Formats: sequence, structure tokens, C-alpha cells
Amino acid sequence: MQRNIGVWLVIFIVFAWSRSASADIVYQEEFTNNSAGWTLGNEWMIGSATASSGQAFGNPDPSQDHSVSADNGVAGVKIGGNATISVHPFVYLVSPVYDLAAYPDVTFSYFRWLNSDHTPFMQNTVDVFNGSAWNNLWTSGGFPGLEENAWTYQEFDVTAHKSNQMQVRFGFNIGSSGVFAVSSWNVDDVQFSTSVPEPGSAFAAIGLWACLMVTRRRNRALR
Repeated sequence: MQRNIGVWLVIFIVFAWSRSASADIVYQEEFTNNSAGWTLGNEWMIGSATASSGQAFGNPDPSQDHSVSADNGVAGVKIGGNATISVHPFVYLVSPVYDLAAYPDVTFSYFRWLNSDHTPFMQNTVDVFNGSAWNNLWTSGGFPGLEENAWTYQEFDVTAHKSNQMQVRFGFNIGSSGVFAVSSWNVDDVQFSTSVPEPGSAFAAIGLWACLMVTRRRNRALR
């Protein structure tokens, strides 16, 4: 009987522990300001979400950010306006350095509101730095381009790239003349998170088992 109780205890603790696993936010950026030290390439800005106009393709910039807080801050290309149409190489919004080496797994996520012409006229990328090299996570492609009129959630498993010098960057280029004027990038609620077990449920399971054992022994003593 004691052996069976021990087996059931192990099963119960493992179950409680697995059920208590949750996403723990390690770093979060709402772009209230640039106190975190993001590097802003040409045309990139951090400021209040502002509706744009005059685009030849796609939708305007949003008038509201995605965050629950009242800051209304976003990062974007020419916030409240359109990206320039002159040909140029990639320009980036680059995050500060994050130390994520010790975490067992790392998820990178953000919300975007992105309107873009297609390649070869315009291209967009999202990359992660692993401490020694940039690695591409996403690249926009060919026709018909991107037309977004709502905040859309993006998520990537970047565990393979985790390091103590981790960074992310958002970029775009104009690859050919004849590109449409577009509102381009808006970014908000950038997060790095990890899945970690919360030990509270396991401790609760142990406490419950202890109470059951005490009750069982008292019942025996009363017989």
C-alpha cells in the first residue's frame, strides 16, 4: 500500500508541475519612449501612433498602438507618414542587447501593422543576433505585397539563437524604382518569453499528500 501511495504521489506531482507551466515574460518593450536604447536607422522612429495618408498601396498607419497601457507608443517607419520611395539598402530598427543564455527556451514575439510593396521593389526582414551573427527569421516576398489594417501577432522560437548578447532587428529596403508609396512598418509589444514551471502547484501537491498521510494515520490510531 505504501508503495502504491508513493507511485501516485510522483504521478500527481509531475501532473501538477506540468499543468503549472506558463509563459514567463523576460523582456517586454511597449515603446513608451526609447529609454531602453533601441538603435534607429534612417526613417525609423519611436513615438505616438499616428494615422497617415497619401499611400498609393495598402493601408495607413494606425492611430492607436496595441498596448493595453495608455502610452500609445509604437516604433515605425515615418510614423504618421509614408516611407520614402528612393532606392536604398536595408535600414534597421535594432534592439538593445539581451542576456537570454540561461533560459531553457526562448520565444520572441511582437505585434505588427505592416503595409509594403512586393519584391523586387521593397522587402522587409526580421532577424535575430546570436552573439556572433545575424540570422533571418522572416522575409517578405513577391506579389501582391502586404496590406494590413489591424495589429497582427508574430511569434518565433529563437531558442537555437539564445545567448548573453542577443538582439533583434526589423528592416526594410527599396530595391527598385517604381515602388508604391506605403505606410510601411509599425511595431509594438515586443517580448522575449520562456516557458518555466511554477513550483507552487507541486508544493501544494506535496502538502496535500502530507495531510492525507496524517489523516490516514489518525484514522488507524482511532480503530
